[in-house]
Amino acid sequence: MSHDCRHRDGKRPSRHGIQRYRHPGDLPQALPGYLSQLYLYAPRGCGYPAGPGGAPGALARHGATGAHRGVYWPTKLVEYSCMEYSNLPDLGGWAALCAVVEQGGVSAAARRLNIGQPAVTKRLRALEEVYGLPLMERVGGRLQLTPAGEKVYSMASLVLDRQRALQEELQYVRRGQNTIRLEVTFSIGENLLPDLLLRFAELHPQFRVESRLAYSRNIQARLATASTHLALLESAPDHADVLVQKWADDELWLVCSTRHPLASEGELPGEKLSQLRYVLREKGSSPRDALDEAIAQLGLGPLDVALEVGSTDTIIEMLGRGQHVSFLPRFAVRGHVQRGELLHIHVSGFRVLRTLWIARHRNHMNHPVAEAFIETVRSMPMTT
Repeated sequence: MSHDCRHRDGKRPSRHGIQRYRHPGDLPQALPGYLSQLYLYAPRGCGYPAGPGGAPGALARHGATGAHRGVYWPTKLVEYSCMEYSNLPDLGGWAALCAVVEQGGVSAAARRLNIGQPAVTKRLRALEEVYGLPLMERVGGRLQLTPAGEKVYSMASLVLDRQRALQEELQYVRRGQNTIRLEVTFSIGENLLPDLLLRFAELHPQFRVESRLAYSRNIQARLATASTHLALLESAPDHADVLVQKWADDELWLVCSTRHPLASEGELPGEKLSQLRYVLREKGSSPRDALDEAIAQLGLGPLDVALEVGSTDTIIEMLGRGQHVSFLPRFAVRGHVQRGELLHIHVSGFRVLRTLWIARHRNHMNHPVAEAFIETVRSMPMTT
């Protein structure tokens, strides 16, 4: 297989002329100094689109981000060469590996994939043949990943996640402009989303919203790639392609049961925060990140966190036992405070003020369902 290299104006390089190379790896060594001016002509059948005028092969410029007709390729010249595709891993093999790891064994993986155990074993062996290394080994009667298997599992998990996201995106393409995917943080999803969805369904029965609860960092990652249409967040994304608008003000309130010893006290001095026992949202959640940042700015030592729980509603229920306190979003606990089920403890010189945000990728600026949902969100009062 050979490759022709020319200047981008089609003329031969003055020093090297037109050369034919048997392997693309020879190109960087053979043509130093011309890499920013060269096009690589890949032979027909490599998978690249045709060049100008239907010329066989692709026209891809090395050393730049652009290519003919808006096609974008990586900047390493070797990546423009024809690749060997006959020994690539199969998605089924990756799925089998991930299922064995995540389900704890071949039998459970077979049930999860709805196939027989021999099929799972066959897929794993085929995967090991592709990579030329054992991916799993039996230790103490249980299958465990080898060092090579850990690397393959990490890649397989990532690719399968992207495959699922792609399938979801294609579903939205098929459905047209009547559906959006909405992602919200867990606290918003537990406390505000139900009323929003019900109200939106009443106002716009012709539209459909598919919602998902997730951590802010995961939502922001999907917003950056336009994988989700709209998001309701407790912290503003920082990405050039993600547009945000203020939704509402919020605050983290220190709350406890009316049976807690703090119920008989007045305003709490800030320095006493470190003397309380807390049940808090887990690290990585939006309320916890905001609280940890505020505590650090106050100069206090770490709080005495007895329990971490991934649900705001569960924490509220636990506070009823009267043993712990917690910092929770005002929109989640205000109704409980008004009904006398929880007590809001004011802390002198310490408040955790926040803003709730509406965010979307600029590619979804004019989506009719997104526009209608934003209008519904902004028109509804923040009540719980």
